[in-house]
Amino acid sequence: MALLITVLATVPANNAPAAAIEGGSTPTDNTTTRATVRVRAGGGSCTGALVRPDLVLSAGHCVTARGSDLGHAPFNRDRRAWNDAQRPDRFYDLLAQYPRGVAIDVGPTSGAPLFRGKAVEYAIPGNADMILLRLETPVPSRIAQPVPVLTSLPGRSSQDPSGWVRGRQFIAAGFGTSAIGGPLTSTLREATVTGAVYPCPRNGGGWVFGGDHKLCVNRGSGIGRPGDSGGPLYWTDDSGRRWLAAVYQGVEGARGGRYTATFYRGGANFNNVQNAPLANIGAWLEGHIDGDTGYVAYLWSSQTEDHFAPTTYAMNPAGIDPYVTKDAVGVYHAHFPGLRALESDTPRVVSVTSYGNTATACKLGNDVRSDRVEVRCYGSAGVPADARFAILSTDLNGDYAGVVNARGTEIESHRPLAVEKTGSGVYRVTLNDRRATQPWKFVSATAMGGDATLCNVRSWQAASATIVCRDADGRATDSAFHFSATSATDQSYAWSSRLTGTGNTPANFSNVVGGGDATIERTAMGRYRVRFAGLPARSGGNVQVNAYGNVDAFCKVGGWSATTANVRCYDGDGEDKDARFVVRYVDPLDAGMRITADLFWLRALSSELCGSGLDFTGSLRFTSGVAGSNTVASFPERTNTVLRTFSTNPRITGLSVPGQRFVMAKLSVTDVDGGFCGSDDIVDLAPGETVNDLTLRIDLQRHRLEVLDPKASIESRFGVLTSNGRHARERARVSLGVNVQRPFIVR
Repeated sequence: MALLITVLATVPANNAPAAAIEGGSTPTDNTTTRATVRVRAGGGSCTGALVRPDLVLSAGHCVTARGSDLGHAPFNRDRRAWNDAQRPDRFYDLLAQYPRGVAIDVGPTSGAPLFRGKAVEYAIPGNADMILLRLETPVPSRIAQPVPVLTSLPGRSSQDPSGWVRGRQFIAAGFGTSAIGGPLTSTLREATVTGAVYPCPRNGGGWVFGGDHKLCVNRGSGIGRPGDSGGPLYWTDDSGRRWLAAVYQGVEGARGGRYTATFYRGGANFNNVQNAPLANIGAWLEGHIDGDTGYVAYLWSSQTEDHFAPTTYAMNPAGIDPYVTKDAVGVYHAHFPGLRALESDTPRVVSVTSYGNTATACKLGNDVRSDRVEVRCYGSAGVPADARFAILSTDLNGDYAGVVNARGTEIESHRPLAVEKTGSGVYRVTLNDRRATQPWKFVSATAMGGDATLCNVRSWQAASATIVCRDADGRATDSAFHFSATSATDQSYAWSSRLTGTGNTPANFSNVVGGGDATIERTAMGRYRVRFAGLPARSGGNVQVNAYGNVDAFCKVGGWSATTANVRCYDGDGEDKDARFVVRYVDPLDAGMRITADLFWLRALSSELCGSGLDFTGSLRFTSGVAGSNTVASFPERTNTVLRTFSTNPRITGLSVPGQRFVMAKLSVTDVDGGFCGSDDIVDLAPGETVNDLTLRIDLQRHRLEVLDPKASIESRFGVLTSNGRHARERARVSLGVNVQRPFIVR
């Protein structure tokens, strides 16, 4: 795909791509104003905003593509980039077109920039003039502080974004030319702009290229010039904190400037078709920028080439589908977009196991981050080999887990773990917490590094474990590794204590969610079947396997079903070999998730026969998948009400049934006529023609909230959702929110 950042030297009428700050002034230089950055590639220049230490938000038309065309692609009326046909829920490579990357100048002056970053990847939403550029190296906090993005409006303003925008002042910023046709500048300029209109009307009121996702402003003390494309529109709250409210798109007729609003919440959550409805920009930005720490993230790599992980076998708390990219033979990156660690300087703990029926082993590479993990796979004799794999990422607040360096001198963990290197490639990890009374029941270790060294658990007792790492020749070798241990009952695991035979694993070293028994059966040399009787009868989740004992062997997962995992073990030459192992079956849905749904307001969109407003009464309730006593909330009638708000929002809460992926909820509203205007009528809330009640499906695995309707579907991340009925005489618009907490951990 050809990509080109371009800048125009002149400003054509009406449809000019992004001119920016004429007039204005130079702001005080500090880490806050340095969030406005310059974007440079291909001899052109744009403006952007640092929204995360490693992410810059700019205009989509700054990076354009159209097949293999290396020239500047034309723009259509909606100002969307030609690469909108790509999936918005993943990042794409910039280096194929720009081997040196796209330069991001942070805090540039008339001389050299204070910090010059390099963007190597990009992501775009559907049909919106916006792009996220991902930096190879995060910007240090001493250089610039990222600006928070206004992905949704504060408080009840989300109910009336037009009213919130009206009369509000904003600040436009950019590095554009000082005059039309003038040279590009390295000086940042800012200007106050007024007369904001949202949504910007199309062909009305002096505005030309409007749209539901666009915000337009009058000139104020300045207006756009070439090079300011992608520049931020800042809003300052009452506390003095700046927020990024919109991204500069271009000159809007003779009136002022046109921006893409970051808080736009309409349309589908994601789309990958160029002419599909506009993406939910706010949810897209939340997923990529704000992300989520979550508890468990995982995926199963179903192919050995680039692909999105099958959703049944994938979990990303940030709500964006995880995917896999192949870098070289046997070298991959597993991507969890938006996934964050609990603390910026503390990594998540990751384990990986090879998948399938070939003698390949997989481990972690050196590039292990919260939202992307390098995986390296090898065949016999340590030769890189393509392979499928299963990967599991947990934060350090759940299990007893940590990251150990090869010297055994450091361990990163939230729990009081200590590590001691007792010999070449041999490490002892111990829990230093006298308050802990439960012995470890599951322990695993995954090697990290750029060679074929693998690590496994040699032994453990109580709350102390010995880890051994071996190179491709079977020699004990120092290696960094990720370590995990647990005695929790919210996950299923087992330890194979024997090499042959059939029977139950020792009771102290196994657990099954649901209270069943774990059994391990040897079916052939080096082949085992682990049954987790009692697990919910469903497929999905993630399985991790680690060899056990002082043996030159490795084990992997051959496959798994709803209640069974197949394990295969090999020696260093790739031959089947009997070995002991530990196996873990993880699905955070096994333990249940706490779900809360709130009704915020109802608004009548048409009049009933007896008055100007409806007589609202109704209920919000869970209909399936939830256990608990607070699963129904009713609200009493209020007469002649156009807008119904609540002093205390009707709320339903519950814990999802263990193993349940979907939870169903329904909102029903009735107009009480009392006999004067006929019988009571059900108020139309759903978008389609044949359904009145609003039926919600909460997808706990994919973090999606859907409105089910035969004629329409609204989908978003968890959060606030607005829907309206369209066809009945008595209809209403509704706003409600759904919040799903982390898995309900039992300790």
